[in-house]
Amino acid sequence: MKKIRIRSFAFIIISLFANSIFAQELIFDNHFQDGLKVYSPQYPPDNPVQVDGTIGFDSTKTPVWTCAQWSSKSSLVDIVPTVLDNGWYRWENSEKKIYMGPYGAEDYDIMFGVNSYNEYGGVYRQVGENWVHLLVEQRLSPPGNAGPGCPSLDKLAKLDFHVEAKLENDSTIIQDGYDANIHAAQFLIYFTVQNLNPSSPGYGKDYIWLGVQVYDDRNESPPEYINHDDGTQTLIYSIAYDSVATKSTHTNEWVNINVDLYPYAIKALNEAWQRGYLSASQDIADYKLGGMNMGWELPGMNIADMKIRNLSLIADETTNIGKDIPNNEIGFKLFQNYPNPFNPSTTIKYSISNVERDLSRSRGSELKSALQVQLKIFNILGREVATLVNEQQHPGNYEVIFNAAKLPSGIYFYRLTIGDQLQNSSLGFSETKKLLLLK
Repeated sequence: MKKIRIRSFAFIIISLFANSIFAQELIFDNHFQDGLKVYSPQYPPDNPVQVDGTIGFDSTKTPVWTCAQWSSKSSLVDIVPTVLDNGWYRWENSEKKIYMGPYGAEDYDIMFGVNSYNEYGGVYRQVGENWVHLLVEQRLSPPGNAGPGCPSLDKLAKLDFHVEAKLENDSTIIQDGYDANIHAAQFLIYFTVQNLNPSSPGYGKDYIWLGVQVYDDRNESPPEYINHDDGTQTLIYSIAYDSVATKSTHTNEWVNINVDLYPYAIKALNEAWQRGYLSASQDIADYKLGGMNMGWELPGMNIADMKIRNLSLIADETTNIGKDIPNNEIGFKLFQNYPNPFNPSTTIKYSISNVERDLSRSRGSELKSALQVQLKIFNILGREVATLVNEQQHPGNYEVIFNAAKLPSGIYFYRLTIGDQLQNSSLGFSETKKLLLLK
């Protein structure tokens, strides 16, 4: 029993050490305990952004979240909140509502509600007219946020996003003049993928949108959407709903939304570059998640309420390991290793397809009949502890069996790289994953 306890204790220490180095939470005040700084309702393209004041249930706290109430008839700061016995606060009038309170007092962290029928006075907005928003926002990277922010994309292995959402109500008002193409109710979560390298000519001003469509009243499972955003004059990329959740918010039940944003951020950047956006830099090392927003956009007439809880975004780094480029779209797929934890060996499976086309297009070179596949193992400090190199015919499914008998227990990373024989294989397509070794 002593041996088991010692090993478990050592593993806990290793895990905590690993998390402190490689993983960090990017979202501050996940449970909305510090209140909101509230912007004036005037829409930003028409007026400079102004702050009306703050709302919250603890006046000693300084909000890290801002609240945008664009194109609304009223301001949240003018509403006298209702206070419940459990300390929960409700700011509510005939146009909108925000509910917040002490963590654990209710089964949610925040609720957003909009009555856009009252906002529009019972008359549908027309194409080209502003529409009603109720959003919360915060910076995830400097300038403008409180912490170190998101690492640059070249240093990341994963961006694990999680949120739980429950549609409390949505009543769509349909009358003469309704057009489903322009009169929708959407609850959206969007991140900016932004050039935040001060030495880059695109610093600060170059960004695209990467988002999750939590709810759309026209579709229980919104598809992938990639298009130009007229409001901000940049690319908007929405991940297909069935890639982030297994149940629709249309069920009016709590829905878990989980997604690794990292491969989608890379895909969104590639889409942007191919379409002529972000011309100042095509180096992923210049880009980070700059900020996020979450809430309702209601160009139609709806009475809609959404509850949110357990918001999280964990950035998982590959410090000192190198650059990761996810390649599910370009023919190189790394399957989960097994066993993990592994002792004394692990089998790493991968597949290759369309590599001739993709490597030739990215290199401008001709390929030989075989590809070099390189497996490297790194310890928690980023030091290389083993390397294996194989040559494989392509396409096909393959596996590498790595013997870890000589390595001590702990956390490791393996990096599988595929490249042609005409150039250094480290310039090829690659992916990194984490391993746990217990003996």
